[in-house]
This record gives sequence, C-alpha cells and structure tokens, in this order.
Amino acid sequence: KRMYLCICNAVSEERVIEAIESGCGSFNEVSKATGLCAECGQCAFKARKECERLLCKYRKHSKKSSSVSAA
Repeated sequence: KRMYLCICNAVSEERVIEAIESGCGSFNEVSKATGLCAECGQCAFKARKECERLLCKYRKHSKKSSSVSAA
C-alpha cells in the first residue's frame, strides 16, 4: 500500500525511504532530492513529521548496514 506524503509532486513514503537509504540525512536533503513540500505547502506539517520519523527509523538501519559491510 503506497502512502503519499506530497500529492503535488507524487512523493510517496517509498520514495522518501529510498532517498534516506541513498544518503539523505535531513528533511531538507530529502525535500531537495524528492520534491517533498516543494509546491503548495499544504502537506508541510504532516509530511515533515512523517519524514522525521522515517529518518530516525531508516538512518539507523542504513548506519548499521554500512558499519557491518565496512567491517
């Protein structure tokens, strides 16, 4: 099931996760990479909140994966 965080730019939760896993480490970086909240701004509060949640969840996961592969 696909959840859209930004309708104007069709930015899905999946796309945000991909951006985080590709190295984006902040809301601003995710926004620049995906177009999240770049148009009308009506999604800004909820999209930012969800993006921060995903950053916490997937940034930790990405760090674990990279430290395991570096060892």
